[in-house]
Amino acid sequence: RTAGISDIRRFAGQDRYETSVKIAQEISSKTAVLATGLDFPDALSISVPAAQLGMPILLTRQNTLPETVNEYLLNGSVTKTYLIGGEGVISKDVADSVPAPCRLSGANRYLTNISIIKNFESGLDFKKIYVADGGGPRGNEFADALAGAVLAAKTNSPLILADNTLPTTTGTYFLPKINTTTQVVGLGGENAVPMSLLQSIPNLLITKEGTLNITPTRLTTGKTTTFTLTYTLEENFSNGTLEFVFPGGFTVVQGQYLVNAKTNSLSYSNKELSDSGLILTVSGINGKSGGKIDISLVDKKIPMIGNYKFKVLADSDGLATTKLPNSGSVNATKSLIVNSPELKAISVQLIKNNRSYSSLNPVGFVIHSTATPGATAQSIYNYFNSAYRAASAHYTTDWNELVQLIPENEVAWHAGKTANSRYLSIEMCEPEGTNPQEFQKVWDHTVLLVADACVRYNWDVKTNVFSHYTISYTYKETDHTDPIGFLAKYNRTWDQLLQAIDAKVKELS
Repeated sequence: RTAGISDIRRFAGQDRYETSVKIAQEISSKTAVLATGLDFPDALSISVPAAQLGMPILLTRQNTLPETVNEYLLNGSVTKTYLIGGEGVISKDVADSVPAPCRLSGANRYLTNISIIKNFESGLDFKKIYVADGGGPRGNEFADALAGAVLAAKTNSPLILADNTLPTTTGTYFLPKINTTTQVVGLGGENAVPMSLLQSIPNLLITKEGTLNITPTRLTTGKTTTFTLTYTLEENFSNGTLEFVFPGGFTVVQGQYLVNAKTNSLSYSNKELSDSGLILTVSGINGKSGGKIDISLVDKKIPMIGNYKFKVLADSDGLATTKLPNSGSVNATKSLIVNSPELKAISVQLIKNNRSYSSLNPVGFVIHSTATPGATAQSIYNYFNSAYRAASAHYTTDWNELVQLIPENEVAWHAGKTANSRYLSIEMCEPEGTNPQEFQKVWDHTVLLVADACVRYNWDVKTNVFSHYTISYTYKETDHTDPIGFLAKYNRTWDQLLQAIDAKVKELS
């Protein structure tokens, strides 16, 4: 009145039940809604359809229909009554006392919410979805949602009840009803409706990534072999598609692959198989979560040592524009470890002279340099193999190749009695003069070989990889300081070499 408004009306009864009747009397409707007056979620869930269809929401106790509500329902104007919630909130006796009862309920408030949306979905527009807190810690977090329900009704939008995460049943229901243009609106602040909850709705469009395994995980370069990629479905597929993306050197040729389903719940059509360059597509997949697809590459040769990465793009319903895996399936990328792409195959040239033939159970790696500029890996092989030298190494590498001289399970003579009985060894060949390009190749070969050994033996780079200098200082059985000076010549340090090996270990792992 102070503001100059003269038309002021109050709708009020002796209690909440009579107040709901006072409001209902202002609405001319043959259909009414009955919800518990002791909690908010059920009334909130029905608020959008009620507003759309002009249905009054009446409140009730569980076992007794309030007298004023009973009088309103029995006055002859109401011919149908929606009861919201199970018998735990509205008993069968109450249901039997109202005109043409129709119960909409679920095992909990979230399932009741979906039951209501399903019943009235023909009148809903799923271009916009509103999300409200359905069960906060205080129990009174309904205020934002109650205010927003009218807004949702204005655009015929569904109102979802959720806690901090989207209920599984809710996600299952909404998945086929949303697309990349769907708008998601949270009612209330971050504490009521977290952004992660809102984001989980558009994330329904993203196929779960599943798992990709490769058998075997290590292959021999240049050798014809068959290896298998096994993809395990992470969710149910309905006319789904898998795209196996192969790395360079692995073109998919008709007749050089086999496709097998490893579970009866999975089916596909051979006629729908297609190959295009480095991608093999398997389509028409219908199967349950946990089903497996095998892609076997037959009679393949690994062209060079490498860390080859295979990727799978999974589309659970064939709608590839919206249902590819998270981030292009980074997590579904797996590596076939055959070492480093820039290396040729390791050349195994076991020497006959300078062999101890003593058993070795290696616990680390010692890195040496030759201190003979211009000497190649073949030169080192010839030197060790030509006569008795009382010196040898397991490996040597130059800018062209990596050569194995002694098996890893045999002692080599490279750093004194104690170190010889414990460690593998490699001689880094030194280029003639100063040649950064050749040095980098020697560096890369060494990094790869030592990292590969660390992976195979489960060694830690910091505690299992040593310079000859460190071995001399520790055991005092030799006085060599290599390869420190060799590295310094190219502005590299021992710590940088360890860091590079550690990074390669993580890549190979």
